[in-house]
Amino acid sequence: VLFRSSLYTFGFLYGLVYNALQIPEGDSVRVLNMQLDGERYSVPTYEFFEARDQITTLEEFGAFESAISRLSIGDSGRNYPNALVEPNIFEFSRHQPLLGRSFTADDLLPGAPPSVVISHQIWQNDWQADPNVIGKEIRVDGKMRTVVGVMPENYRFPSNTQIWLPLPESISRSKADKYNRIRVYLRVRDGVSEAEAEREISQLMNPIFQQGVKLGVNFEGELTAHIESMQKAQ
Repeated sequence: VLFRSSLYTFGFLYGLVYNALQIPEGDSVRVLNMQLDGERYSVPTYEFFEARDQITTLEEFGAFESAISRLSIGDSGRNYPNALVEPNIFEFSRHQPLLGRSFTADDLLPGAPPSVVISHQIWQNDWQADPNVIGKEIRVDGKMRTVVGVMPENYRFPSNTQIWLPLPESISRSKADKYNRIRVYLRVRDGVSEAEAEREISQLMNPIFQQGVKLGVNFEGELTAHIESMQKAQ
């Protein structure tokens, strides 16, 4: 029994970490991590959003956060992996919703009607594949949201996700005096090496990070960028 359990665990982890990302052009997808004096360090939110408009070595990139959401329909409730995402997430992954639409910039604005995109599995299991699900409301983490899209079967980008929520401005406009972290997906521009992209991002983010050191928000040290495959980052 122990052997079978170990074999199953190995197979699961191997599939999660080493198999190709199951989206078109998945082999070109990378994630951004940081290092502080050579030690692994999360991407600081304020520094990333302050520097992002100056980054020239990346072809496509965006930010997200992931956690677990409680989805309630009627008297039942289930937990699902979620992702707070920017509007380009589905274009980046070369997918569009099977039903409805993806997010727009307006969905991220303060006061925008709360919206949600759900997985094919949730649509099948919790809505019995209702073709009229778009525009209906569900409760996510205690808040009513309107379903604006349903993703294709087996779509899980960026992190085994089944519920997609708009990344709120309160995150993208994080303050310099508060430490928060963000996750970043990216593709390096053709003709640019990952090392070149790492150097540029480091040169843009580290000076901003050092301002936070002076404010007492950040730990002392040199902040440098590190790009790796999403499978490795998992």
